[in-house]
Amino acid sequence: MSKRTTDRSTAIGGLILAVSLTAACGGGDPAAQGPQPGSAGWHWEGAVENFDSANFSKAVEHLDDVASREDPLAEKAVLWRTSTLVGLTRGYMEVIDALSDGIEENDERSADYQNLMQQANRSGRQFAIALAESLGEVQKATAGDSVVLEFPFPSGSGTESNVMSTIASGEAVQASQLTAAVGHTLRRGLIRAASELGGFDIDASNQASAKFEAGPVSIPGDQFRQTMAKVLLDASLMFSRERVNEPDIRKILIERAEQWAAPYAESEDEEAKAWAEEFAKEVEDEQRDMQRKARRLDKRS
Repeated sequence: MSKRTTDRSTAIGGLILAVSLTAACGGGDPAAQGPQPGSAGWHWEGAVENFDSANFSKAVEHLDDVASREDPLAEKAVLWRTSTLVGLTRGYMEVIDALSDGIEENDERSADYQNLMQQANRSGRQFAIALAESLGEVQKATAGDSVVLEFPFPSGSGTESNVMSTIASGEAVQASQLTAAVGHTLRRGLIRAASELGGFDIDASNQASAKFEAGPVSIPGDQFRQTMAKVLLDASLMFSRERVNEPDIRKILIERAEQWAAPYAESEDEEAKAWAEEFAKEVEDEQRDMQRKARRLDKRS
């Protein structure tokens, strides 16, 4: 074999080896490999994966990272995180209420539920506080004439868990049933929060899901901000006497709800002004409850 042929064979062999090593090390089309680790897109995908697997705390951590960046995904992350925090707060409140009712109906259940009650109180408190702390970013992201929600709609069912109803009645359930019922209830909270923030009836999850899957959901800015005022007033109940009993934090959330509603009190739009007047009555009712005065309206759930 001539030297030229040998050199050519060596070069080809080296090229083949280089291509093989590049493939083995993940070379190729960068788009096919997914977002760069640590990037906003990478954290967004991490949120999707953890959300799907019900690791909601980790999903929120990923969304926190994306929301803090100067990136096109940041505003989407702020709104997805808001929906998630509202949903988890509501879900844990429902869990706490069912466990409390079960213990009240049958004090033999106290030993069965006490640890879970403490855990639900901690988690619900954590997510409600995170919601309150994120409101500056939420206001900035929702200041326009419309608000666009573009994130995966939660999977699961928006209906109440039959097992959770059994728990509330004081009847015994298996540990596996209890775990499943809590998971179901958290997903129910997430579904109902996404539905409401998306401008749908809170029980119309099928309709909301179809709209989210079809593409971005656009809501008039005023409608979204009024809904936010309501969900903050709802979230304040996590800190009521019946739950974690932290009146100072409850008061802060009620004040935040008032702030979101305040622009509509002097609105030239009669419908918006009427809404603000009715909402002011709801705020007053929660303040009366904090002062241990009789409510004038039906108790918020």
